Amino acid sequence: SETDGGATRMQMQIETDGDLRVLVRDTSVLQWDLYSDASPFTSGVWTHIAAVFNGTDCVFYADGSLLASTYTTTTDKTSYFNDLPAIDNGRIGDLETVTGVPVQFFDGSMDKVKIYNKAYTAAEILAEYNNDL
Repeated sequence: SETDGGATRMQMQIETDGDLRVLVRDTSVLQWDLYSDASPFTSGVWTHIAAVFNGTDCVFYADGSLLASTYTTTTDKTSYFNDLPAIDNGRIGDLETVTGVPVQFFDGSMDKVKIYNKAYTAAEILAEYNNDL
């Protein structure tokens, strides 16, 4: 749900049904929204998730394998962190509203969160997954 009044953000989330979503919003304009209904999660089992953005496209991986996904919005698929001047920091595990109040807390466990400044290839994602086991 959109509880933030249209705050500028890049957000990756797990929907309540276990589906993955990543989106970029610039104030009230949703720039792009990628959705996968592959639901790669099993309760009590660690899952390696990666979202890779190469400047024009974003893809999801789960446990080293590419997930089928669909863009639901494609206003500007090139929009990313450095195109959003209102973003000056990142948050992991919640969403900060335009009033500065954190909401949508992640209810689970995360381990080895990594953010890279390059688009990993499928082979590099698979190697990351295999190295993290």
